[in-house]
Amino acid sequence: MLATSLLKRVLWVLRFPSFAPESGNYRVGAIQTRLPDSIACQIHYPANTTPLQPKQQDFTPYMRPQAVDGIADYSRTPASLLQFLAYRQHPCAVNAEPLQGRFPVVLFSHGLGGCMEMYTQLCQQVASHGFIVVAMEHEEGSGAYAETPLGQPILYSRPDDSPYSRQKVLNFRRPFLKQRVEETTRVLEILLNKNKNATIPPHVQKILQVADTSRGIAFLGHSFGAASLMLATRQYLDSKQQQQQQARMIPNSLSVLDPWCFSLEDDVLNQGMPTEIPTLSILSENWLTNPEVKQVDQFLQHCNTLSSWFIPKSAHASFSDAVSWLPRVVGRKLYLCHKQEQKHKTVPTAAKACVDHIQSALLAAGDNNNYQPPQASEFLQEYKTPQILRKVPSKVVANTAN
Repeated sequence: MLATSLLKRVLWVLRFPSFAPESGNYRVGAIQTRLPDSIACQIHYPANTTPLQPKQQDFTPYMRPQAVDGIADYSRTPASLLQFLAYRQHPCAVNAEPLQGRFPVVLFSHGLGGCMEMYTQLCQQVASHGFIVVAMEHEEGSGAYAETPLGQPILYSRPDDSPYSRQKVLNFRRPFLKQRVEETTRVLEILLNKNKNATIPPHVQKILQVADTSRGIAFLGHSFGAASLMLATRQYLDSKQQQQQQARMIPNSLSVLDPWCFSLEDDVLNQGMPTEIPTLSILSENWLTNPEVKQVDQFLQHCNTLSSWFIPKSAHASFSDAVSWLPRVVGRKLYLCHKQEQKHKTVPTAAKACVDHIQSALLAAGDNNNYQPPQASEFLQEYKTPQILRKVPSKVVANTAN
């Protein structure tokens, strides 16, 4: 108990979690809200504000205390050890007025054990480049914490103790995926203004007024969240012929970070993504040695407009806020970061690649000959296996070969 109390005090003094500064030109605001007839979300957006000193702004916790308890339950960690997450000031300008303009929209889906705050840093980085990022909080029991409309907690639902296998994963996760797609659809209906009867809260209305959905909405997800959006996209594509209203729900681009393709049926993986949906895949270095990467390769080789990368010296959790919760010497032992990972490298690198990918997809407007993938760098390297060939126009390959 004494050691736990001392660690919490040290982390508070050292100002952990330690988030990367915004890399774009916009100061980012954030609100947490429950969309009507839908789920709760944390929305990140360009804000009409200047950075405030800590004493100038009201304290808003980075993470809800209830969510901290949920993460403790999910990770089987003493809740007292994680309470410092609720003592940290939120890194965004909470409830700030949105900046006037027209900003494209990105819909984000979290992985297993996530919640609306779990990827605040990633969403903030993307939003700082002029995007509205809506981080969904899924309520089907795959997250560490969520709430029903009546405020009742929804904690992580664990599989049974039978031997691990792909069939077990497919059977267990199938209803989770079904509900996640339904939740994604309801959020899209709000963002695309298709649910005319919805009563939008005033603070959300202001944000939606500056949202530009005329060219569609981009999808971004991590792990099980990536798999969820892959399945949603396939279902929207498959139903397009029967129901024309589904056409607008098809994303203008798809970005997947360490996608958990192991949880998806082979027929979904073998369909991949068509030419008109530019697909960005970014893997952590540790994910490359995961035996389940075989299903990732299976999906990627069926994507027609593909930009495929990995980030050296990164771990699966490096895309989430968990990489910034603790000093690296502690994070390495808990597998929250790669043993050689540099501070504030993975999330900004992934965010910038996603921004470049989404912007290029918007400019290309469905013409993959005009799509320009992100550029390689020290922290972003091309991912290839013998089973996959890069499927982008030859002129694009030439531009990124070096």
